[in-house]
Amino acid sequence: MEYDCATRTVAGTTLVTVTVRNEAAVPRRVRVRNDLPGPVLPPRRDGVPERGWDGDGFTGVVAANDERSLGYACPVVRDVDDPAAVESLGR
Repeated sequence: MEYDCATRTVAGTTLVTVTVRNEAAVPRRVRVRNDLPGPVLPPRRDGVPERGWDGDGFTGVVAANDERSLGYACPVVRDVDDPAAVESLGR
């Protein structure tokens, strides 16, 4: 699995975008972990975190030969090269 991370700071909050690419011919489960020194503020719908998010990051599936982009906020201002880590959890 390959991935790219990008950050942007807005009003004292770091916005993180992670794009995960699955080049395998089968779907893969992934764990995206926040590496910034603060809590994950996941995307929400009607005040409820979207499916797959918890206090440390996201767990979900990337389809075969596809990519998935995820975004979250963290209430810190920190300029780092790798704000998140991605781990493949297998099929």
